[in-house]
Amino acid sequence: LKEIEPHCKGIMAVHSPYTGIIDYGQVTKSFAEEFKERGGCVYTGFEVSKFDLFNSSGLGEYFIGVHSNGKPSIFGRQVITCAGLYSDRISQLSGCSPEPQ
Repeated sequence: LKEIEPHCKGIMAVHSPYTGIIDYGQVTKSFAEEFKERGGCVYTGFEVSKFDLFNSSGLGEYFIGVHSNGKPSIFGRQVITCAGLYSDRISQLSGCSPEPQ
């Protein structure tokens, strides 16, 4: 530990020479801007309470409804969530395993 990080204190560490520290907030903002430039919408502070699947035309076109208490619902053909520590709950709400991969 002292050979690689002389000012670090600890018992042991994992050496990972091909990884780095990033500003995840900045990376996320960059992804969001590019997504919006391509016509996507980004919603923050939207606590999901329920997902629904709708067959709008009877022709196999499905839409996903994303609902939040006290806010208008969102509908789309695709949904990307970023729930951090709540990802297991969001996975369950969408009908999937509480242990997403």
